[in-house]
Order: sequence, then C-alpha cells, then structure tokens
Amino acid sequence: MLGPAALAQVSELSDLEFAGETTRYILVGPSSAVGPGQALAITAGPANGANKGGDVVIGGGSSSVTFGDVLLSTAGGRVGIGTSSPSQALDVVGGVRFLGSLMLSGSTLAVTGQDASGYSVTLSSGIDMPVGTINAGLFVGNGGGLTGVALLAATQTFTGNDTFSSTAAFTATMGAAPGVTISSGLVVSAGNVGIGTANPTLNLSLGNSGARTFGVQDAGAVTAPGNDLTIQAGAGGAAGTGGGGGDLALTAGAAGGSAANSGGSITLSPGAPTGTGATGFVTISGGGAGAHLRATQTTAPTVGTPSSCGYSPSAAMAAGSTDMAGAITITSGGGAGVSTCATVVTFHRPYAAAPKAILITGSPEAAYYGLGVSAKTNATFTVAMHDSPANLAYTVYYIVIE
Repeated sequence: MLGPAALAQVSELSDLEFAGETTRYILVGPSSAVGPGQALAITAGPANGANKGGDVVIGGGSSSVTFGDVLLSTAGGRVGIGTSSPSQALDVVGGVRFLGSLMLSGSTLAVTGQDASGYSVTLSSGIDMPVGTINAGLFVGNGGGLTGVALLAATQTFTGNDTFSSTAAFTATMGAAPGVTISSGLVVSAGNVGIGTANPTLNLSLGNSGARTFGVQDAGAVTAPGNDLTIQAGAGGAAGTGGGGGDLALTAGAAGGSAANSGGSITLSPGAPTGTGATGFVTISGGGAGAHLRATQTTAPTVGTPSSCGYSPSAAMAAGSTDMAGAITITSGGGAGVSTCATVVTFHRPYAAAPKAILITGSPEAAYYGLGVSAKTNATFTVAMHDSPANLAYTVYYIVIE
C-alpha cells in the first residue's frame, strides 16, 4: 500500500517516486509478536538465460554542485557484504578494490588473516612511509631495499635463505653484548671484515685504537685443561701432480716516521705453569717430513778487516747470512804479527740489548786454533782466535740468541 498520492506516485522518470519537500522513509513496521524485527529486502530481478542479474543501485541525489551522500545508520548496526552475519561495522567476504586512497583516522589497520602461504599482506609494488616505524617480529625473504629497519624484539630470528643487499653499508647497532649470535656458520663471500674499525684494509682487520688479543677463552672455574689454538695455512691440491702447501706468515708491524723507531717484535710465549708443573715449550714440527728453521734478511750484516792478523788479511760474509745466523770466511795475512785475527761483525739492525749468547763453530783449522767470541754488544760481536798461522783461510758459522 503506497499511501496518499501526494507522497508517492508513478512518474515518467521512475517506477516509484516520492514528493521532494521533506525526508521520506521506507520501513517495516513492528511485529505483532514478541521477537526480532523483520528484514527489509530489496532484490533486483533475476537473469533470464545466460545473462547478468539486475543491479541494486543506491545513490545520493544529484545537483549542479555535487552528489548527495548515501548514509547508513550509525546506531550500532553492521553492514555485511557476502555475509548475513557481519561481526564488524563493515564485514566483507571476498576481495575489496580501492581506486583511491584508504584513509585511517584515530586507529590502526589490523590484518589478522593469511593466505595459504602464510602471508597477511601482499604488495605488488612498495611501501612509502615518510614517518613512523615498522615493528616486525620476523622478516623473511629478500630484504633488498630495506632502510631504517629496527629489530625491536629481544631475540630476532631470520629463517630461510634470507638475503640482505644494499648499495651502501649495512649497519647493525646492538644494545648490549653479545650483540649478534650465530649458531652455525658465517660466510663473507667478498670484501674485508673489520673489528673495531669501519674501514678494514685486510681480510680481517682489528682497529688500531689499542692492543688487540686473538685467542681461545680460558676454561674458567672448572677442572679442565685449556683448549689448543691452531692456525693453519692451506694444503696443496690433491689432484694430479698436486701443489705445495701454503706458507704461514707472522709479520710484526713496521716502524713509521723519520726517527729511529724500532719495528714490532714477534713473541712466542709458552703458557706459565702452576705449582711444580712444567713450563710450556715452543715446538716446531713438520710432521713425518721434519721441519727446518730458516732466517731470511734482505740486507746482510757487514764484516770488518781482521786485526792482529798479519799483512793484508781479509774477511767476507757468506751470501744469505742474517743478523740471526750466517757464515764468515776469514783469511789471515802473511808475515809476522799474526795472532788473534780479531774480526768484528756488525748487525744490519741492532738488537734491543746485547745477545744472551752467540754460538759459533768453524772449519777444522779454525777449531784447532781456539775459535771464540771475544766481545758482543747489541750492535756487534767479535770473532777471535789465538796463535793463528799466516795465510790460513777458515770459515766461521754463527747463531745469535738475543
């Protein structure tokens, strides 16, 4: 029943039209029995054959300025699309498409569902967030392009074959020790690693702000021996004719500046004993093949002309001699005055103090005539004999222990 003709009528513009002087309502009256209110259903016409069903169109009134709004009651009801029992103010079962912006005011966007792969939000492009932070319990996948990411959880876990790439440096700042804990392995495929330095120049660079220690931690308050530390160079290849083993080079720091500064030293310190325990020792082992101790030096020490050694004596340093070990050929002169044949050897670089010992031996001729070291300082040592005959050539071999 439509009511008075003045309120609603059929016109040329529509099948049902209300007069426009005031607001009009379509409502379902109260039920005569105790129970819920009855629904108001507006249903478009069904399709005939393989055609699309009719649309339901609700629109605000048009004018020369703007369209009117479509208002839904805000008295506590909900709107459901694809569901007859909406649980939120707007409950949609199915996809939602926005051609403009989705704007939130005074609240947050919460996504609680996820797809079959476990993802709640899938973006086809990127996120532009000029301000604010992202608080994530887990990042999975390729993190290329992530900047300004703060891991706020006490323990952060990365899973899968995660890759982080950046054209600039990646900096991780930890609040407290130990900072980063790696339970398996760490692979650095290229570049250098720096500890205490932001500009490492070596494969592993330690910052130069102070002395650094590299080693195995103490066993602690337990009854157990300390653990060994092995530093090993690479073995040669096993295929075909193979190859030689790699060298292990321990190089102390070079002195700098124009003053007479000493180069750094290499110290091998066996562990100190307790009680009546034995002192540790330094072992040079070559396995089953044996090992050799070799000293090399670019510039050899120098040797002076022997004194008290007759007419025109001479001395020469053998090739390959060093401040630590080498050989000298001494030839006594002719005529009278041959006695000690004292010969001074000057180190290329002086020691910090006079050597503790200089071990020498010689050819049989030298041994027969009482070969020995008559003096030593941090810069020189003197080889001498007694009653050396004239025109005798003999060889002296030496080892210096500082």
